[in-house]
Amino acid sequence: MALTVSDLRDMLEGLDDNLEVRFAAQPNWPFEYSIDKVEVVNPNAPSDDEEREYEDALYEARQIEDPEKREAEIKELRDGWIAMQESNEADNGLEVVYLVEGNQIGYLPGIVASAIGWGRG
Repeated sequence: MALTVSDLRDMLEGLDDNLEVRFAAQPNWPFEYSIDKVEVVNPNAPSDDEEREYEDALYEARQIEDPEKREAEIKELRDGWIAMQESNEADNGLEVVYLVEGNQIGYLPGIVASAIGWGRG
């Protein structure tokens, strides 16, 4: 099961607000990293490129001289865009919190690897 913001808050409850937060990675060759930033993103949302392609296609459709063809093309594009968005929301319309890796600090100290269950120490 995925860790939620609520779970993380519970885990951090009672800790000193000034404690440094690091990220441990690679159990077989453990390293520790700083966390550079936190980003909240809907990973299923259309990308900037997809939005630009849609806007470009709409622009092209608006240039069609025949009014019936123009309106049909615009409707088809809009319906497709709406269907894609609805499909993305059905897949998982929720945002996700990403902890962004900062700098590699170095090898994870053995005592830390042992404490988190990576069998070193």
